[in-house]
Amino acid sequence: MKKIFLFVGVMAAAAVSGGAAAWMVTRSAEQQIAYVEREVERTPALGSQFTSYEADRYPDLTYAAENAVKAVVNIEAVQEVAVRENWDPFLEFFGVPQGSRRGDARTQERRAGGSGVIISEDGYIVTNNHVVDEATKLRVTLNDGRTFDARIIGKDPATDVALIKIDAEKLPTIPFGNSDSLRLGEWVLAIGSPFDLRSTITAGIVSAKARTLGVIPNEFRIESFIQTDAAVNPGNSGGALVNVHGELVGINTVIKSSTGSYIGYSFAVPETIVKKVVTDLKEFGVEQRADGHHVPSGRSGLRGRDGQGARHRRGGRRLCSQCGRRRRGFGGRHPQGRRDRVDRRREDHRRLGPSGADRTPPTQ
Repeated sequence: MKKIFLFVGVMAAAAVSGGAAAWMVTRSAEQQIAYVEREVERTPALGSQFTSYEADRYPDLTYAAENAVKAVVNIEAVQEVAVRENWDPFLEFFGVPQGSRRGDARTQERRAGGSGVIISEDGYIVTNNHVVDEATKLRVTLNDGRTFDARIIGKDPATDVALIKIDAEKLPTIPFGNSDSLRLGEWVLAIGSPFDLRSTITAGIVSAKARTLGVIPNEFRIESFIQTDAAVNPGNSGGALVNVHGELVGINTVIKSSTGSYIGYSFAVPETIVKKVVTDLKEFGVEQRADGHHVPSGRSGLRGRDGQGARHRRGGRRLCSQCGRRRRGFGGRHPQGRRDRVDRRREDHRRLGPSGADRTPPTQ
């Protein structure tokens, strides 16, 4: 009987001890939670220099991205070039046929990619001249996956802007904004197809305006680039630079890099230039210059995509884009202008004579 009472007493003591321990742990946890809550209440005082967050005063890039991306296209440029096979005397010694000694020419396709921006519902697309220059075939892929063959409406090597067209209706478009109203530090989005990754969107700020880089190898070049730190890579050329309202403020054109890929500096042709050039290309097929000069057609001098180290190449057909006559050197004077100057000298010589005296008969 004593053993039973002893066992019951031990169990009761254990229960009381366990309950006391549980009460102590619960009380400790409550005190710790209360302490954390008090710390959270004091935290805002540590950031007293911050103003209150107001969502309507900060940019929401989702609106611009989701709407503008619908009007940015991928452009595949195909160029057919003649390639001559090398003649190998070693193979000829063993009777391996190689064609003629001079090598047989065969046609080879070279493909390059870029981007473009739809600016009208009936299929007009603005892009870079170096994206479509010398292309024998253009293939445009829309954001929704549809593909179209495109034709060139006009090119302007001096600004590296080109206008192409596809046969389609009711296409999504991007409205023109105002690049002059851009402010330093303002958010912008770059949309294009870098490395054939279609409909890629990157964000950055306006780093500088009116940059002159000298990367367009043309005597009449016009450069006033918008510099941003939005990531731009090969394939972004011709793509859209839009503001937070989804308006087109520039066409991504070149990057400044020692590697050929983005390292923090990208440049876009501003909307003020693009809009003027596009209007002239659509109406006349060439850019109209105030000084009366024609920009030569043919190669623009920009190789590859996005400048890739701003490589240049000289030459081209050296033809006037309007009359088709040969020029004196790349971007040289118009041949008709030279002929007019020679005719004027001859007339002055006949009129003044070798001594410079005016021999024009007096007016009766």
